[in-house]
Formats: sequence, structure tokens, C-alpha cells
Amino acid sequence: MISSAEERIVARDANSLASNLAVAVPNPHPLPRIPSRVLSEDDYTSMISEIIERDFFPDLPKLRAMRALLDLQRDPAASEQDVMAAHQRLQQMTPASVAGTPSYQEMKERRHMDEAQSVAAGRAKPTSIAAERSTTMQHRQQEGVKKLTLVDGRTVEVTPHVRLDKFQRHYTSEDNASFERIIAQEKQQLTDKEWWIEECMRYHNTRHLQLQDSVDRAGRGEGDGKVIKDLQYTKHQARNALMFYPQEHSSEGGVEERGLVGRTD
Repeated sequence: MISSAEERIVARDANSLASNLAVAVPNPHPLPRIPSRVLSEDDYTSMISEIIERDFFPDLPKLRAMRALLDLQRDPAASEQDVMAAHQRLQQMTPASVAGTPSYQEMKERRHMDEAQSVAAGRAKPTSIAAERSTTMQHRQQEGVKKLTLVDGRTVEVTPHVRLDKFQRHYTSEDNASFERIIAQEKQQLTDKEWWIEECMRYHNTRHLQLQDSVDRAGRGEGDGKVIKDLQYTKHQARNALMFYPQEHSSEGGVEERGLVGRTD
């Protein structure tokens, strides 16, 4: 640690040098990118549960239906109509594990067969595969769009096929937002306490730039040709990777994924 007198000297010299050559120092305690859309705790957990079940446990709905059918079959008080209805619901459900995506050749042959039948019947004109894919995607995006209310009163629309990482990139819960605010306050207090580390780095590197600038200007014959008489040294890195945790570089500018967030009312 440095004394209070040394702190005042460093701050005074750094301010005088910064007027000529400005040196930027990194933020010692950067904050992660926090989603700007805050949902209520119930809406957030409901969407997270739905996305996780759909993407990681797609067979759960059918397993639940099977369990309900077994419970009804074991229940002596259950009526035959309830058992038949549960059995029909189970038969109507399709397995979550679907076949692989058809190849381009298979799609092309299937499209030609459909077009031939449509043209022969006089119902439709031939369409391209790109147009077919676009129409299918539009239908999928229009189905199951959910409207959620943010804590600030705004209403947002979320498409049903959003992935978990994309959803968490844009939305957070009230508890998570409150926790992030507490973390931000603690990091700000720590930055204010350790200000002298970055200030010494700023002073050192500013002095280094001034020395280097005077040597370059004298070599080009610019100015009065005087060189600052001081020891030549390299740039200083205050928080090295040996004594401090390496800083993580996170993206500050969030780009909304297409199809994830709809309009905001």
C-alpha cells in the first residue's frame, strides 16, 4: 500500500499528465451483460421450465400421460370412460424423437410430386423450396406466440421456438436483477477502494507515452528538439495474471436474435 501523501502526489501528477496524453485503463471489476427485460418470477420460471422440458426432456409429456393412464387403471374408483379417454390421449401423442431432417434431394422429389398433383388438379402453381421453407417458418413463428408482461408494465411477445441461451440473453427475473444490482454496488465499492492501483498505472503509462513522444518528435526534427531526460521503460500492467484473476472480455453490445423478441408495447 502507498501512503496518503503519495496518493495525493500520484493523483496530482496523473491529472497534469492526462491533460497532454490520455491513457485509458481497463475497468478492474467489469460487470457482465445484464438483460434489460425483467420478468416476474413466475413468468420467468414458467418459460425456463417450458424451454428446458422441450429441448432437453421432450418425452416428459408422453411419460406423464402414461403415468396418468397407469394411475387410472390401478384406481378401483376410476370409471371406464376416464380410462378410455386417457388411453386415447396417449395414442394421439406422437413420440418426441423424430427422424432426421430430410435431405435436399428428398425434399426436391417430394416437392415435384406435390406440384405435379397440384398442377394436375388445377389447384396451385409450382413453388420453390425457399418459398416453401419461408412459408413453413412463418406458420411456425405465428403458432404459440406468448405475451409476457415485464415488471415495468411493458408487454413483449416471445416466439415458441426460442432456445434457452437466447432467452436468458434477453430476459431475467426479479431475483436475478436484484442480485445483479447488489453485485454492481459491491464492485463499485471495491473499485473506489482500489482506485490507486489503476491511477498508478495511468500515471506510469502516461509518463511512458510522454517520453516516447519526445524521442519521436526529436527524431523527426519537430518542436524544440528537446528530449525529456528520464529512464526509458515499458508500459505497466497493474493487475497481472499472476497475482490477480484474469479479466474476462464480455460483449457489451447485445444484438437481438431474429425471431426471439417481438414488438414491445
